[in-house]
Amino acid sequence: MGAAQYKLDFVIGVSGLVLQQIVVLLTVAIVFAGVDSLAGFSLYEILFILGLSQIIRGIDLAYNDYVWVEAFGGFSQGSLYSYMTRPLPVYLQIMSQRLNIQSTGPILIGSLILATAMRELKMDWGLIDYVLLGFFIGCGLVILFSVKLLCAVIALFFGRSGELMQVVHEFVEFIRYPLTIYGVVIQGLLLTIIPFGMLSFVPSLYWFVDQPLPLIGQLEWLSRTQTLFAYSAGITLIFFLISQLLWRKGLRQAGVTGT
Repeated sequence: MGAAQYKLDFVIGVSGLVLQQIVVLLTVAIVFAGVDSLAGFSLYEILFILGLSQIIRGIDLAYNDYVWVEAFGGFSQGSLYSYMTRPLPVYLQIMSQRLNIQSTGPILIGSLILATAMRELKMDWGLIDYVLLGFFIGCGLVILFSVKLLCAVIALFFGRSGELMQVVHEFVEFIRYPLTIYGVVIQGLLLTIIPFGMLSFVPSLYWFVDQPLPLIGQLEWLSRTQTLFAYSAGITLIFFLISQLLWRKGLRQAGVTGT
């Protein structure tokens, strides 16, 4: 009975995520039914951005999902004390609590969308392109990890921060489309404060050479590729270090109050 229920939960979860992806694709199709481009991006360029973002979000969902449980009250119910009595990093223990196999849906659909866009755009990739794709995916995963970690820090002090994490995570919906369709404030927010633009928009600019670099701007002493690489590596490293610093400070404070 338990196995059947588990399988049913898996099917329902995957079906819901797949349905969500279908709705997004239908929305994009409806938009392009009346226009040839959106902020200078063609249909398949937007699908490239969409596919890449879905892959990264799917991978993050696979291993970094249980932090939601802790942020919505797990810490306040005593789980943090249990984590801190074990000789392993707390966040590593949180991630190991659950492997969300429902993530296979977004990953497979994202891969299909990305492959279709690449074929239609006639993108002839070499080894360096795939290496850079791996680099950008890694940066996107670290950004998602760091943002969730920063939100989880609040739970160390106040017992829960799930609502804040949910609000912040909602901004990831903006990256389904090029950031240039939004105003300067939104662009700045998604490129610096909550840099979800690193998930798909910024990486796409490496291959879409006709598109300008919004806000970032190309540095005079660097090429376009070097500018994108420097921004991606820099913003990722900064957020990772800040999140680690605040997380460790929060654990020390939580450890004092917990005892």
